[in-house]
Amino acid sequence: MRYLAGHALPLGCSILCANTRWSGTSGWLRCRTANSFWRTPAETKEMHNKTEERRREHTAQQQQQLQENGETKRKEIGQFGKESTPTQSHHLQERIVRDTHLQLVEYYKTNQPKQGLDLLNSLIGQGQLNRKLLLDGVKMLALKFAGNGKCRDGDEGHITVPVLREMCARELGENLHIVATVELLLDACERRWDRMSELMAKAVFKTDCFNLLAGMALARHELDTLVKVCQEMSPKVPFSQESRHPFWAHFLNCLRGGGADAERLMKLYMDQLVMLDHPVDEHDAFHLKTALECYGKWKFEIGARVNHRSLECSHCSLKLVPSTIEPHKFNELRGALAKVLYDGATKMNRATSEQVLALMKTIKEMKRKISEQQQQSTSRRPLVVDALNLVDGKPEQHQLGYVRSFFNSLERNGFSPILVVTRCTFPSEFIHCFREKGHIFDLRSKSTKIHDDLFTLNAALLLGPDAHLMSNDGFRDYAPALAVDPSLFSRWVKTRLVRFWTPKMTKKESEYLLPNAWHSQGDPSNGYHILAERRQRSRQFVYCIRTN
Repeated sequence: MRYLAGHALPLGCSILCANTRWSGTSGWLRCRTANSFWRTPAETKEMHNKTEERRREHTAQQQQQLQENGETKRKEIGQFGKESTPTQSHHLQERIVRDTHLQLVEYYKTNQPKQGLDLLNSLIGQGQLNRKLLLDGVKMLALKFAGNGKCRDGDEGHITVPVLREMCARELGENLHIVATVELLLDACERRWDRMSELMAKAVFKTDCFNLLAGMALARHELDTLVKVCQEMSPKVPFSQESRHPFWAHFLNCLRGGGADAERLMKLYMDQLVMLDHPVDEHDAFHLKTALECYGKWKFEIGARVNHRSLECSHCSLKLVPSTIEPHKFNELRGALAKVLYDGATKMNRATSEQVLALMKTIKEMKRKISEQQQQSTSRRPLVVDALNLVDGKPEQHQLGYVRSFFNSLERNGFSPILVVTRCTFPSEFIHCFREKGHIFDLRSKSTKIHDDLFTLNAALLLGPDAHLMSNDGFRDYAPALAVDPSLFSRWVKTRLVRFWTPKMTKKESEYLLPNAWHSQGDPSNGYHILAERRQRSRQFVYCIRTN
């Protein structure tokens, strides 16, 4: 085609060239077309091979250019540091450390230990390896061993474990937690597991440590070691969610291989999810689906639902075991919150003794009503409502309709009697509605500043383990102030809090979300039910996994 440039085209050639693009390259006018019949299969294959070869050459040139730019930048900064003031030199050094750290982090995320260790060697040669970069180097060396169970220490000219251990002992000696993390990872590189329990208790970066240790154990086909790593890790973490992480790649390959090892690994993976103290998010749920598809022996249903009252799965009809708090721990939690209310010493709570006594009187009346309902064999649960969350802004007459429908819906779900705690003035129609459903506790006061959240929490605890509370507040600020384990308070709130959104927030209609009275559970005999949570509005769904 290039020889046609400047000449008249033969008749009909304009039709063939209608789908062409002309460009000037190396002094010649060339034509590229999408019409495949212009080339034979051999020519097409040769063209693709040349294109792929040019792409690889271009990628290699880019990587080399990036490395050269990095080296040049470090040299320029080093040269400039000799001629600059101490303050300028310090800022320059901070900048290069930050840039190098980000580069090492990127190598770690994309599973490129060779490039990371090459950069580490360069930093050691230039004397620019500080404490922060040293810890990145330890993780990079551990990533290398996690990716290949047959690699040897010091191959490809990389730093060895003993040398790195000596450097860390010299630079990081005073920080016990960082030292424990370094020793834990370097011991695993040398297949030393005798100190794992002791070091893991002190180590930080638990998730990274778990995935690196588990990756090394699985790369070497040491399943007993992997089981020990899972047992020792606290708090529990799910298996690596990064698709490029070597542990996750080894894990999926083992599942595809089948056999006894695949069955053992799948059970180990599911046990980790069951022992988590929170629902898995959408990211974890996607990887759970991937693992189940690779294993291929278990059937699973993503759209299952669990009835809030009967705890029965809609897919397999299995009745789940509710998560409960031991009676003595529940009493500890109730006593700790009551102490905050009675003391009245915090800024959030300046309650008078008369108001506390009034609350106790209201609770006593509600308990009498609950006992009457129990005698009538009606299964009801008391509910305490933070009234400030029922409306957005000042209560208006037009909001009464959705408030009434909201209360009726709660009654249909088994909540009764209902106690409304209010600190603002509601119209008389609202007050009548509140009294129809149960009780109202008025906290309005001009002389004292009372925090209604404390009264809401205390009322729910005083009404017993089955009582629930309604709010759009997560009450996270209260856990650190209590003289009990914060996780105990968080667990109680998660299983008893009814979340509510006003129509103004949803832009449609009022919505509420019932809490889950159960956590992820199961075993290989009866199957698994894994609770997952969507980030948007905390919507929850269930993975029903049948093993038989």
